[in-house]
Amino acid sequence: DAMCDLQFAMVMDLVSLRLWALRVMGSLPLRCRCMFVVVEQCICVLPCDSAGRSDLRQIFVLSSADEDRVYSQGCYVEMEAPQPSFCRCEVAGSLCFIFPHDGEGNYDLARVCVLDTELLTLRVCGSAFTSDPPSSAGTKLEIVVVGSKIVCVPLLPDLRWKLDGGFVVDTENDLRRTPLNFKGGSKRPPECAFTLKVMESRVLLFGVDDYLRLNLAAVFYIDADKAEVDECVLISSPDSASAGEKGGGVPAPCKAA
Repeated sequence: DAMCDLQFAMVMDLVSLRLWALRVMGSLPLRCRCMFVVVEQCICVLPCDSAGRSDLRQIFVLSSADEDRVYSQGCYVEMEAPQPSFCRCEVAGSLCFIFPHDGEGNYDLARVCVLDTELLTLRVCGSAFTSDPPSSAGTKLEIVVVGSKIVCVPLLPDLRWKLDGGFVVDTENDLRRTPLNFKGGSKRPPECAFTLKVMESRVLLFGVDDYLRLNLAAVFYIDADKAEVDECVLISSPDSASAGEKGGGVPAPCKAA
């Protein structure tokens, strides 16, 4: 029935491969459906209903005190916290950001919450993620955490990226929101879907077509520190250029891992 027994937790040491049980101490439900999110040295527990919707008013944190037990700690939850809803969690440092959605990828950015696992507080921070005035319509969104930055890019109904509507939220600077801008003189990205890869402070974007084939002539990156979009210049080898490949060494659209 997908219910978790919260009286005990099992731990495995990945070095010694030793497995043992931990007693969970504190006031908490004995059995419930849960979503678990690891945040640094603790675990955030979001109780869920049978449909998978999380009740943020019941959220608690498990922290380890010694080898044979962990302690549950309740959190202060703002009254404005959303009613039970589907949630996506993203971790930045000691903060867990909770993005409510309708189960189909439409996010309600005005109700985004942040759980501070050090202060044990959950508050609504939607003002950092919404325009002014906030939109009541659900927004499809690509969300990427890059260090202490959260990069958000709206998606069109056909899942093409709307980069000119993207923004970066700095979790270490009072949740300051900075709109994405395009580096002067660089090529503007096409309106297409992208697959991504995070590398240090940048998010690499590889354009894909309707068949999910990579278009290596449309490779860009988002610099999370500068909130800037720029083109990646692919340099072909002499051998590939002499072979007359498309784009002077850039392969034609293809599937790749």
